[in-house]
Amino acid sequence: MLYSHPKFNKSAPDQSPRQLWFVADFVRRTCLEYIAPICPAGENDPWPKFDQEKYSDALSRSQMIAGIILRKEMQFICGGPFDFGPEVRDLARFLLGTPQAEDLETLKGMPPEQVDRLRKR
Repeated sequence: MLYSHPKFNKSAPDQSPRQLWFVADFVRRTCLEYIAPICPAGENDPWPKFDQEKYSDALSRSQMIAGIILRKEMQFICGGPFDFGPEVRDLARFLLGTPQAEDLETLKGMPPEQVDRLRKR
């Protein structure tokens, strides 16, 4: 979602608005350095040994990402206020486990029964 933001410059990402580039790069590095290493490499590969530190760091970084996207006062970290758009905000709320009923409609591809379960939280 961040890379498809209308202000994201795909040919020169570092030329995108500073806030958008910061968060997109933080998400990219979180996925590559903290989440991927604790996931299996392929269908037939065993799970790697659980790394509590990487797991904790991935959770902390995910909360930081969602906080920056949702809270203007946290956006000073990446250069000031920026409107990430409703789809990105919806996913950030979902990441925090606090989706609102109207946000759930934007989570394309989610099975209806899963949406219903989340609404009942």
